[in-house]
Amino acid sequence: KLQFLYFIAMKIPLPGLDVWFPYDTIYPEQLQFISELQNLLDRGKHGLMEMPCGTGKTISLLSILVSWKIKHRDDVGKIVYCTRTTGELEKVLHELENLMAYIMANSDFTEPPILGVGLAARSTLCCNSEVRNSKSTAEIDAACFARTATWDSMESGAIPDIEDIEGPRCTYFDGAISDGAPANPLPKGVYTLDSLIETGKNKHHCPYWLARWALDSADVTVLSYPYTIDPKVAEHITANFPSSSVVVYDEAHNIDNVCMDALTYTITRTAARAAREESKKLLKIIKKVRDTDSAALQAEYEALVNENQTAGYATGAATTDLVPGNMRKAEHFAGMLRRLTDYFNDRFAKKTTRIETQTPKDALASIKDHVLIQSKQLVFAADRLRLLLRTLKEVSDGFENIQLMVHLVTTLATYEDEGFRVVYEPEEATSANTHWDSAYSLICCDASIGMRGIFQKYRNVLLTSGTLSPLDMYENMLGFAPTLKRSLKPTFVRPCAYPLIVSRGADQQSLQESHETTPLSTSYRTRVSSQNPEVVRNYGSFLVELCQVVPDGVVCFFTSYRYMEEVLSTWDAIGLLSELTKQKLVFIETKSITETEAALSNFRTACDIGRGGLFMSIARGKVAEGIDFDGHYGRAVVIFGVPYLPPDDQALNVRLQWMEENKKIPQQTYRAFDAMRQSSQCMGRVLRNKKDYGMMILADKRYLSAERRDMLPTWILEAGLSRPEHLNLSADVAINLACKWLTTMAQPANLEEELGISLYSAENVAGIIESKYPHHAKTVTKSTKRAKVDIG
Repeated sequence: KLQFLYFIAMKIPLPGLDVWFPYDTIYPEQLQFISELQNLLDRGKHGLMEMPCGTGKTISLLSILVSWKIKHRDDVGKIVYCTRTTGELEKVLHELENLMAYIMANSDFTEPPILGVGLAARSTLCCNSEVRNSKSTAEIDAACFARTATWDSMESGAIPDIEDIEGPRCTYFDGAISDGAPANPLPKGVYTLDSLIETGKNKHHCPYWLARWALDSADVTVLSYPYTIDPKVAEHITANFPSSSVVVYDEAHNIDNVCMDALTYTITRTAARAAREESKKLLKIIKKVRDTDSAALQAEYEALVNENQTAGYATGAATTDLVPGNMRKAEHFAGMLRRLTDYFNDRFAKKTTRIETQTPKDALASIKDHVLIQSKQLVFAADRLRLLLRTLKEVSDGFENIQLMVHLVTTLATYEDEGFRVVYEPEEATSANTHWDSAYSLICCDASIGMRGIFQKYRNVLLTSGTLSPLDMYENMLGFAPTLKRSLKPTFVRPCAYPLIVSRGADQQSLQESHETTPLSTSYRTRVSSQNPEVVRNYGSFLVELCQVVPDGVVCFFTSYRYMEEVLSTWDAIGLLSELTKQKLVFIETKSITETEAALSNFRTACDIGRGGLFMSIARGKVAEGIDFDGHYGRAVVIFGVPYLPPDDQALNVRLQWMEENKKIPQQTYRAFDAMRQSSQCMGRVLRNKKDYGMMILADKRYLSAERRDMLPTWILEAGLSRPEHLNLSADVAINLACKWLTTMAQPANLEEELGISLYSAENVAGIIESKYPHHAKTVTKSTKRAKVDIG
């Protein structure tokens, strides 16, 4: 892919490393970040860094990582860049593509010095229309699985002979195999998801498998978190990555939840019944294969007898013990699975209204007592089932429930002495049961289990985000001692971020029954709008006035879907929703991804045409975690309430209790920490660079607590929440401040005022490097070139 590109950029001469940076100016935060990270990389240690939102964290990371990789090509493994969502993955790849184009235009390289590729889900990269028409992601995976490998090779990673594939085949996969793609899937360059799909269509090769095969030779891989953290996925994707690799987790503020969720399983009564039917089906298939192709089952048995099988696929905790003898024959193993499903169904059949909690050892003892299955057998159960399905040539799509059950008990047996709890919630126990069915859950309470192997294996691991405060909390939860632990301070000349805490309505009247001037609050006890109509009315009146003075886009975050629905219903009944629609077009986030994406598209259109848009969304939702409202799409963000975790979630309460007992983190402290990091994420949506600006309004009295505010990132506190004039405001005062601030920010920025303070030129950087490293005085290279470059 050839492009004509102009580059006005610099090369930063740090001691021992020239860093390619594709812009002619750099933020002080970026220069400090790059310098700190170089030191971390050279030392081969782990780090934890918080960098303010809107200060170019992604390109800073890529610049230092790619420059360092190019220099140390033979000494280090891969750069593994992990993101949370496909949208973020694509953004990183585009930044990497631009960086590589700059390097090619300003160097003597005749071809790109690295191969950079990202791996997304099969459903994202698939070109086969028959497969893409499947109803769900699971069905797409199963259809792809059946079309792209022989049963003898699909788990080993070997490249199959396409003539051996039974049933329907994928012509895109066949084309890649026929052209020898597995041996040399992609030439050097950077491949975004779009360019990967385009390459696949042009060559009639499967984009997903091109990316999978390219991972082995790639210098930079961009992946989502589960590919490294979830052991069921990591076993197939990243297990063979060299230990000399560097792993980066960007937007890592929720990494503790990702680690715990990857090892948490829930079986409902309905799933247990289905698993029992699947176990019967499996036994019938075994008998049929025994009659028609007994050699396959015999070969499987002999392999289990003669070979030292390794368990650990499901948990990441490998063992080299032999598979127990009573699990080697297919019929014996299927019988064990039948007894296991009987145990769970008998468990659900017991009449009780009491929620029960067990340790892993107690749960394993219960299984042993009732169905005579030892924990050692359960350790191998997931791997044994996977091998059996392969032998029987059965896709996993028809055995989801039995596989879920087996993964649960395998994890339970593997970590019987570690941070897990088993919770049984009968349907009748509480209306708070979120499963709408009786549920048996294995809950991982210790996030460090998910990260332990990663910290032990890889040369460098870096966790970074714009909202990692307080850093000590992550150090404790993840169980590691970072060599580098830093929260960078912002350098804004203009008040680009303008946070306010609005705690009282404009009427100054009582908002709760027993007090005359109780501040705004959406505490759980008074959240229902019918019980606290004055708070809801004041919120609506404030939002109407705010939309009158704030141009273009305004984004609101509510604490839950239910609360948002109640508030909007009340606003509609008293006429406030009608008033809002006179000011801006109103759009709402729903639980449907398709509907939400359509609403976001229309919201941006409303802002582009000058009508203005108001987007109603949910803290912890899709919009809060992965959507940017940069520029005129987000001139103000309002958070109605404090997004605390639900108090009646039994699984969550068990997890918090374990953390209090073992990590010494009080439950209320963790709840406050989690609420503040979610609030920080919402606030950061409207500030994506230093030319951007946006108001950040926290509309709840509880934000006035110094203990809670101290859990916010440094850059938010220094932007205003450490000063009394930004705190404890009434709605009318906040509107007046908004008018004054917006008038100031509407004036053009003065670049000369920012140079040397919040923005460095090449000359500024040269002076800083010379003063910091007087024996390493080198000129900062600044270039302006127009080049025709091949960027892959």
